[in-house]
Amino acid sequence: MLDRLAAPAAGKSESMWPFSRPRKHSHTSAAFVKAAFGTHVSDAVLNQIMREPSEQPASERRRVAFLIIHVRDETPEEARSHLLSALKFLEGTTGRLECIASSIMILIFGGFPSKQEDYLHLPAIEAYAQALIDKLGTNVRVVYGCTSSLEGSFGSGANLAFCATIPAFGNIVSTLLQLNYGSFRRVGDV
Repeated sequence: MLDRLAAPAAGKSESMWPFSRPRKHSHTSAAFVKAAFGTHVSDAVLNQIMREPSEQPASERRRVAFLIIHVRDETPEEARSHLLSALKFLEGTTGRLECIASSIMILIFGGFPSKQEDYLHLPAIEAYAQALIDKLGTNVRVVYGCTSSLEGSFGSGANLAFCATIPAFGNIVSTLLQLNYGSFRRVGDV
């Protein structure tokens, strides 16, 4: 099965082979690393990323608050339209866009050093959830909460990403998918 993932044989077109194309941006340049990770990690981790870009620095246990959004996705066009509306609405928040996976969007707030600090952000995050429901109505459902997370880089080299590992994430997503569209719920270690 893995042999199907091998690079094209000599003489065959390589234009469709996604891994052979050069990347447009250097993901290991100091400017890229500072811009991408500088506001989210400690100086020690940032220096480690710049010193050894091919190595994966240790993640840090941190408190985070999160907002997970699922939009209606009967068609890809519909999902894209609703995600774009949600993304534009959330642009002004202090949340970091963690990822968009099909019709689900995750925002992370924090990297807070204590439980008290992330709980201080919950009223604002709940207000974002309510405002999303007000804006998108029955085209969105939302869960939000706080948890102790591993936050830091994951991967190596050109595949280095910064992310939060949320415990019991499968249960959180299951709760999200059981909600009716047009509703939201607080979840996590609240």
